[in-house]
Amino acid sequence: MSTGVHSERDIIRVPTGIWHIDPAHSSVEFQIKHMMIATVKGRFTDFEGTIVAAPDIADSSVRGVVRTASVDTNEPTRDAHLRSADFFDADHYPEITFESTRVEPLDEDSSRVWGNLTMHGITREVKLDLVLQGTDHFEIFRLDDKNFRQILDVFEARTGIKIDRQ
Repeated sequence: MSTGVHSERDIIRVPTGIWHIDPAHSSVEFQIKHMMIATVKGRFTDFEGTIVAAPDIADSSVRGVVRTASVDTNEPTRDAHLRSADFFDADHYPEITFESTRVEPLDEDSSRVWGNLTMHGITREVKLDLVLQGTDHFEIFRLDDKNFRQILDVFEARTGIKIDRQ
């Protein structure tokens, strides 16, 4: 049974209200090329998020927080390096945050969310795509290549570390 509602444009909507991301059924994952040879996959295990679904989707909002010390690539030595001042500098910058500034429906099951991403003390506007796959499952932070490159730009500007983007 679906708990979704349909709008006047037949867009499937998350029912109006405040929705908290359930970490038991959600994940924040990444993958990046290492030395143009291997793809390193990882995740953050400590995160939270809230979706405020307003009656008018344009009045809705999304907020998310990822705690950088929770990075996990299944390799403890690499994880310690990622937490260090060489990368995330988790002691000084314990969180990566996203706060939406506007939401725009694209079609019946997806919306575009613009907002401020803060990482390493630098805030930049990024665009994220939200894909609703029924009201029992939806992806908030599906980043396309251009969006991910914006995030890498923030990281590189702050740390001076250049990341291979191939």
